[in-house]
Amino acid sequence: MRVCDIMKDVSSIIDMVLNLQETNGLSAILTEENVKYATYIKNLLWLHTDPDYVGGTDSEVDSIISNNVLDNKFLNGIITGMVMVLSADGRPIKNVGVQYSQLNNVYDACKAIILETTDACDP
Repeated sequence: MRVCDIMKDVSSIIDMVLNLQETNGLSAILTEENVKYATYIKNLLWLHTDPDYVGGTDSEVDSIISNNVLDNKFLNGIITGMVMVLSADGRPIKNVGVQYSQLNNVYDACKAIILETTDACDP
């Protein structure tokens, strides 16, 4: 093996060990309860912004939407949280992987609900 290849292997091992240590702290955040709550909020966003849903066609969905109002402060909190994660250490992540592609959809849904609740959208 060449020295260059050995150095790459050693570097990869060190990166894996460091990343493993960093992800151990995530277990306190990514609890089963928190993941379920985040999934619930994401589904509420989809319900609130579904352009194909017509109110009154499904009483259960109407009830869920009316009983789970997403106010602008809450939505701005979601947006701020996403920005905090994506700009950790003051270095914004520009090339977000496929696993984060839903973040743009969540951001758009939050912004759409915020826009719809402003005076600009009143009839």
